[in-house]
Amino acid sequence: MRKERSLEVLNARDESLCQCLLSYGFLSSEQIKKLVFPNVDKRTMLRRLRVLKKKKVLNRFESSKGGTVLWSLTSRESSRMGSDFVMRNINRSALEHDLLVNDLRIQFEANGIGKSWRSSHYLRFKASQGMKRDERLPDTIPDWLVTIDDKVCALEVELSFKGILRMERIFNLYVDKKS
Repeated sequence: MRKERSLEVLNARDESLCQCLLSYGFLSSEQIKKLVFPNVDKRTMLRRLRVLKKKKVLNRFESSKGGTVLWSLTSRESSRMGSDFVMRNINRSALEHDLLVNDLRIQFEANGIGKSWRSSHYLRFKASQGMKRDERLPDTIPDWLVTIDDKVCALEVELSFKGILRMERIFNLYVDKKS
Protein backbone atom coordinates (compact mmCIF):
# COMPACT_ATOMS: atom_id res chain seq x y z
CA MET A 1 0.00 0.00 0.00
CA ARG A 2 2.75 2.46 0.94
CA LYS A 3 4.61 1.69 -2.31
CA GLU A 4 1.48 2.45 -4.39
CA ARG A 5 0.96 5.77 -2.59
CA SER A 6 4.42 7.02 -3.51
CA LEU A 7 3.65 6.39 -7.20
CA GLU A 8 0.37 8.34 -7.21
CA VAL A 9 0.19 11.18 -9.72
CA LEU A 10 -0.32 14.80 -8.78
CA ASN A 11 -3.91 15.91 -8.41
CA ALA A 12 -5.34 19.14 -9.87
CA ARG A 13 -4.62 21.12 -6.71
CA ASP A 14 -1.00 19.86 -6.66
CA GLU A 15 -0.63 20.95 -10.30
CA SER A 16 -2.06 24.37 -9.40
CA LEU A 17 0.45 24.65 -6.55
CA CYS A 18 3.31 23.72 -8.89
CA GLN A 19 2.18 26.36 -11.41
CA CYS A 20 2.13 28.98 -8.62
CA LEU A 21 5.59 28.01 -7.41
CA LEU A 22 6.96 28.06 -10.95
CA SER A 23 5.55 31.57 -11.42
CA TYR A 24 6.46 33.03 -8.01
CA GLY A 25 9.76 31.20 -7.46
CA PHE A 26 8.91 30.44 -3.84
CA LEU A 27 6.00 30.93 -1.48
CA SER A 28 5.53 30.80 2.27
CA SER A 29 3.08 28.30 3.76
CA GLU A 30 0.69 31.21 4.48
CA GLN A 31 0.85 32.39 0.86
CA ILE A 32 0.21 28.85 -0.40
CA LYS A 33 -2.83 28.67 1.89
CA LYS A 34 -4.23 31.90 0.36
CA LEU A 35 -3.57 30.87 -3.24
CA VAL A 36 -4.16 27.11 -3.37
CA PHE A 37 -5.74 25.86 -0.12
CA PRO A 38 -8.11 28.69 0.92
CA ASN A 39 -10.87 26.46 2.32
CA VAL A 40 -8.70 23.69 3.72
CA ASP A 41 -7.51 23.24 7.29
CA LYS A 42 -3.90 24.38 7.67
CA ARG A 43 -2.82 21.00 9.13
CA THR A 44 -4.26 19.21 6.10
CA MET A 45 -2.40 21.60 3.79
CA LEU A 46 0.90 21.13 5.65
CA ARG A 47 0.45 17.35 5.54
CA ARG A 48 0.04 17.54 1.75
CA LEU A 49 3.09 19.78 1.39
CA ARG A 50 5.16 17.26 3.37
CA VAL A 51 3.92 14.44 1.10
CA LEU A 52 4.96 16.46 -1.96
CA LYS A 53 8.36 17.10 -0.39
CA LYS A 54 8.76 13.37 0.24
CA LYS A 55 7.85 12.72 -3.42
CA LYS A 56 10.61 15.18 -4.41
CA VAL A 57 8.14 17.62 -5.95
CA LEU A 58 8.87 20.42 -3.44
CA ASN A 59 11.86 21.84 -1.61
CA ARG A 60 11.33 23.12 1.93
CA PHE A 61 13.33 25.99 3.42
CA GLU A 62 13.11 27.26 6.97
CA SER A 63 13.91 30.87 7.68
CA SER A 64 15.38 32.03 10.93
CA LYS A 65 12.94 34.95 10.81
CA GLY A 66 9.83 34.04 12.78
CA GLY A 67 9.96 30.39 11.75
CA THR A 68 8.58 31.11 8.27
CA VAL A 69 8.54 27.98 6.12
CA LEU A 70 9.15 28.48 2.40
CA TRP A 71 8.46 26.15 -0.49
CA SER A 72 9.81 25.92 -4.04
CA LEU A 73 9.86 23.36 -6.82
CA THR A 74 12.62 20.78 -7.10
CA SER A 75 14.66 20.84 -10.30
CA ARG A 76 13.07 17.51 -11.26
CA GLU A 77 9.55 18.93 -10.97
CA SER A 78 10.46 22.14 -12.73
CA SER A 79 11.92 20.09 -15.57
CA ARG A 80 8.77 17.94 -15.72
CA MET A 81 6.82 21.16 -16.20
CA GLY A 82 9.06 22.16 -19.11
CA SER A 83 11.11 24.80 -17.32
CA ASP A 84 14.74 25.09 -16.33
CA PHE A 85 14.01 27.71 -13.63
CA VAL A 86 14.82 26.50 -10.11
CA MET A 87 15.19 28.33 -6.81
CA ARG A 88 18.27 26.62 -5.42
CA ASN A 89 18.41 28.75 -2.29
CA ILE A 90 16.61 31.58 -0.55
CA ASN A 91 18.36 34.87 0.23
CA ARG A 92 17.44 35.26 3.87
CA SER A 93 18.63 38.88 3.99
CA ALA A 94 16.02 39.78 1.35
CA LEU A 95 13.31 37.46 2.69
CA GLU A 96 11.11 40.15 4.26
CA HIS A 97 11.19 42.08 0.99
CA ASP A 98 10.52 39.02 -1.19
CA LEU A 99 7.57 37.89 0.93
CA LEU A 100 6.08 41.40 0.78
CA VAL A 101 6.54 41.49 -3.00
CA ASN A 102 4.71 38.14 -3.27
CA ASP A 103 1.91 39.45 -1.01
CA LEU A 104 1.52 42.50 -3.25
CA ARG A 105 1.25 40.33 -6.35
CA ILE A 106 -1.37 38.18 -4.63
CA GLN A 107 -3.37 41.36 -3.89
CA PHE A 108 -2.96 42.70 -7.44
CA GLU A 109 -4.16 39.42 -8.93
CA ALA A 110 -7.07 39.20 -6.47
CA ASN A 111 -8.18 42.59 -7.81
CA GLY A 112 -7.74 41.53 -11.45
CA ILE A 113 -4.68 43.72 -12.02
CA GLY A 114 -1.92 42.41 -14.22
CA LYS A 115 -1.13 39.28 -16.19
CA SER A 116 1.97 37.49 -17.50
CA TRP A 117 3.91 38.07 -14.29
CA ARG A 118 7.68 37.40 -14.26
CA SER A 119 9.49 37.45 -10.92
CA SER A 120 12.91 38.96 -10.32
CA HIS A 121 14.04 35.46 -9.35
CA TYR A 122 13.13 34.16 -12.81
CA LEU A 123 14.52 37.24 -14.57
CA ARG A 124 17.79 37.04 -12.62
CA PHE A 125 18.03 33.29 -13.32
CA LYS A 126 17.64 33.89 -17.07
CA ALA A 127 19.89 36.97 -17.17
CA SER A 128 22.70 35.26 -15.27
CA GLN A 129 22.87 32.10 -17.37
CA GLY A 130 26.41 31.89 -18.71
CA MET A 131 27.56 34.87 -16.62
CA LYS A 132 29.87 35.04 -13.66
CA ARG A 133 28.31 35.95 -10.32
CA ASP A 134 29.98 39.39 -10.18
CA GLU A 135 29.03 40.35 -13.76
CA ARG A 136 25.38 41.17 -13.12
CA LEU A 137 23.84 44.29 -11.61
CA PRO A 138 20.95 43.30 -9.33
CA ASP A 139 19.54 46.87 -9.38
CA THR A 140 18.75 46.52 -13.07
CA ILE A 141 16.26 43.71 -12.46
CA PRO A 142 12.84 44.78 -11.16
CA ASP A 143 10.92 42.78 -8.57
CA TRP A 144 8.26 41.92 -11.16
CA LEU A 145 7.58 42.46 -14.83
CA VAL A 146 3.85 42.46 -15.40
CA THR A 147 1.50 43.31 -18.23
CA ILE A 148 -1.16 45.84 -17.25
CA ASP A 149 -3.56 47.16 -19.92
CA ASP A 150 -1.33 45.70 -22.67
CA LYS A 151 1.73 47.58 -21.37
CA VAL A 152 4.71 45.83 -19.82
CA CYS A 153 5.41 47.43 -16.44
CA ALA A 154 8.24 47.02 -13.96
CA LEU A 155 7.14 46.74 -10.33
CA GLU A 156 9.77 47.67 -7.77
CA VAL A 157 9.18 47.59 -4.02
CA GLU A 158 11.42 49.36 -1.53
CA LEU A 159 11.11 48.71 2.20
CA SER A 160 12.79 51.99 3.01
CA PHE A 161 13.54 55.24 1.20
CA LYS A 162 16.78 54.89 -0.77
CA GLY A 163 17.43 58.53 -1.65
CA ILE A 164 16.81 60.45 -4.81
CA LEU A 165 20.24 59.86 -6.36
CA ARG A 166 20.02 56.08 -5.94
CA MET A 167 16.50 55.98 -7.39
CA GLU A 168 17.58 58.14 -10.36
CA ARG A 169 20.49 55.76 -10.96
CA ILE A 170 18.15 52.75 -10.91
CA PHE A 171 15.67 54.41 -13.29
CA ASN A 172 18.52 55.34 -15.64
CA LEU A 173 19.70 51.73 -15.61
CA TYR A 174 16.18 50.63 -16.61
CA VAL A 175 16.08 53.16 -19.45
CA ASP A 176 19.47 52.02 -20.79
CA LYS A 177 18.59 48.29 -20.78
CA LYS A 178 18.20 46.81 -24.24
CA SER A 179 16.30 43.70 -23.16
